[in-house]
Amino acid sequence: MMPRIRRALGIAAMAALALFAVTLWQKEASMTPSAPSDAFLGGRGEPLVPAPGTTRPRPVEPADAEPLPPEDRPLASLLGPLAARADAGDRKAACRLGMELLRCEHLEHQAALMAPPPAPPDDQDARKAMRSSASVDFLMREPAWIAERLAQCKAVPTALAGQGARYLEQAALAGEPEAMVRYAEGQHWPPSSRGAMADPSFDRWRRNAPGMMRRALKAGYPEAAFALMIAYQDDGGFHAALIPNDPEQAAVIGLLYARLYGSQSMEGRLRGMDAASQAIAIRQAEAMHREYFQGRRFSGSAYPYPAFLPPVPGQTTHDFCREP
Repeated sequence: MMPRIRRALGIAAMAALALFAVTLWQKEASMTPSAPSDAFLGGRGEPLVPAPGTTRPRPVEPADAEPLPPEDRPLASLLGPLAARADAGDRKAACRLGMELLRCEHLEHQAALMAPPPAPPDDQDARKAMRSSASVDFLMREPAWIAERLAQCKAVPTALAGQGARYLEQAALAGEPEAMVRYAEGQHWPPSSRGAMADPSFDRWRRNAPGMMRRALKAGYPEAAFALMIAYQDDGGFHAALIPNDPEQAAVIGLLYARLYGSQSMEGRLRGMDAASQAIAIRQAEAMHREYFQGRRFSGSAYPYPAFLPPVPGQTTHDFCREP
C-alpha cells in the first residue's frame, strides 16, 4: 500500500473515532440504576471500583495556581510563558504547551494529505441536506482552519520544534488527567502513526499507558471512560490494543459512560448477562460514578479530540487541559 494511502487511512480512522464520540455524546436521557455499591470490578490489574466506605476526592489544583491562557490567544504570545512554567514543573502548562506544539507538528502532516472540500451538489434538496450534515460541515471548514493554524505555527522557535510529545509525556507522568488520556491514546504520535513503534519511547509508553488511563478515570476525568470502554470491547487504537477484551468490563464502563453523559446508548450492553451479573455491573458503575465523579454529569465531547482536527461543532477553538 502506498505510504500516502496508509497515512490517509490512519487519519481517517482517528477522525472516525472522534466523530463517533460526538455521535454518542449527542444522545440524550440517562440510565438511573440504584443498587448499593459493594463490589470490585473483576479482571486484570488493580480494581477500578473503590472498596466500600472509601472516598476518593478529586485532585484539587493549588489555590494560587496560575490559570492557563485563553485558547484564542495568538500562539506567538503563548509559547514563551508556557515553556517557562512547564520547565518549572507546572503540569497543566506542560499539557497545554505539548498540545499546542503537537497541533503544529500534526497539521503539517495533515496539510500534505488534505483533499479539496466536496463540491456543492446541483440539486437544491441535496444542498439543503448537505448543509445539515455535521460531517460535511466538519470537512468544509477544515482547510481554512488548518491554514489559519499553520500560519500561527510559524512562531514556534527552533528550541521548541518537535518537543510536543516530550511535554505531553511530562504532563502525563506528573499526573495531569487529560495528558494521561491523550498520551495513553497515542496522540503524541503523528496522525498517520508512521514510525510510532520504532520510536525509542515506544516501550516506555507501552508500560505506562494502561495504568495512566485507569488513573485518569480515578482522578475524575470523564473522557477516560469512553477510551476504556472502547479498549475493553475492541482493539481500535494504540491504547485499546494493549487491553485484553473483556465484555463484562466493557459493560460496566459503558454503564458509567451512560451516567456521565446521560446517554441510553449503553443499555444493550447488559443483554446476554444474567440477572446477578447485571446487578453487579450496575453497582460497579454506580460506585465509580459516585466515588470518582461525585455523581456529576458532563456535557460536550466524550473523547479528547486529536489536535490536528478542527474543534468540535459549536466551539471556535480547542479547550486543551482544562478541568472538565
